[in-house]
Amino acid sequence: MASNRSDPRVTSYPRLHIEMRRLSETAILVDGWLIETKGVGRSVLNYCGSMEEARDQISKCASKYGAKCDDEDIVVN
Repeated sequence: MASNRSDPRVTSYPRLHIEMRRLSETAILVDGWLIETKGVGRSVLNYCGSMEEARDQISKCASKYGAKCDDEDIVVN
C-alpha cells in the first residue's frame, strides 16, 4: 500500500527542534537541533539576543538545512 504524504500524522524530515529560554526582559537564549530521519539529531544553532533576532536566526537556520520548524517544534522555558 502506498503511503499518503498528505497525512498530517506523518512527520517530515529534516526538522528543526528549538528550545528557547528567556534570560532577561530583552535577551533570549536559543538552542536548535536538526533532527533527521530515525531521530538522529545534531546541534546547529546556538544564539543569544532579542526575540526578533532569534526568530530571524531560526528562520535562516531552517532555510539553510531545508528543515521544517512549526510551532510544535519550538519549546519555550
